[in-house]
Amino acid sequence: MADRRKRKKTAVMDLSWRDLVNRGLRAVWLVALPVQLQAQQAVAPPLDLQSFPASMIEEVIVPDPGELFSLMDKLPGQPNWDSWVRSDFGKGTLTDRTRLALWFGTLIADGFIAVQAENVEGVTKAGRRILELAESLSLRDAVLPHSRAIIEACEAKDWPRVRRELDRTHKTVREQMEMMRDEDLAQYVSVAGWLRGTEVLTSLIVESYSQDKAEILNQPDLADHFLEQLSGLDAEGKAGEPVQAVISGLRKVRQVMGSSSTASLSSESVEQIHGICAGIVNQIVPK
Repeated sequence: MADRRKRKKTAVMDLSWRDLVNRGLRAVWLVALPVQLQAQQAVAPPLDLQSFPASMIEEVIVPDPGELFSLMDKLPGQPNWDSWVRSDFGKGTLTDRTRLALWFGTLIADGFIAVQAENVEGVTKAGRRILELAESLSLRDAVLPHSRAIIEACEAKDWPRVRRELDRTHKTVREQMEMMRDEDLAQYVSVAGWLRGTEVLTSLIVESYSQDKAEILNQPDLADHFLEQLSGLDAEGKAGEPVQAVISGLRKVRQVMGSSSTASLSSESVEQIHGICAGIVNQIVPK
């Protein structure tokens, strides 16, 4: 696309939670699932924050996605991840690269969901579908080693390795897109992954609502970040229906989150965010 906004490249770094607080930055998920780490030691084992992997995209700290999905398991209650593992991961063939990138983002999130459920069939299907979309995005050679490793680790039920390979897949795709001067597509991958992840988390939180769980979702700064990035695209980049749906939906989510990143969302607000995200994801994934 012509006349793209210049963006800072992603720099991978290890940061402790103290580092995050001192920087005054919020932690968010790479495929972009948000999380706020509160004092849960009384009810759950503490996370190893000193070795918490993270990436920085401009002013957004992005921890490893597998660690953040695992955080939900450390809170009271047992999330039913298996209920959100897709039986299929979208049908049909797309040629539009913007729509492919958005679809790819939801697939990465679905891969992590299947890992949380320890669903061998779900992870295997997601890994194969990821490779198919990578080929459509001219990224097959870069993604093929990860796809094979995901399926191999899944068959061995080596879930930590599957998580690592999914994270590496996303990192590789972003890097390749930036090398190909497709930074906008890399942004679509991230925002779509966040929307799919938020769709699932909101549903799981409503099933067993608590203020602590709701705090995981309240990330107005992240919504602002995505809106700023997408709004800065040129007219051609924003023209398509899927992108317009994403921008419109993000604005609604941002409005529900309000002005405070420290306040807990009500059960009704969580349900509202779920409905918005589900509607967007439904438009992204081809039937």
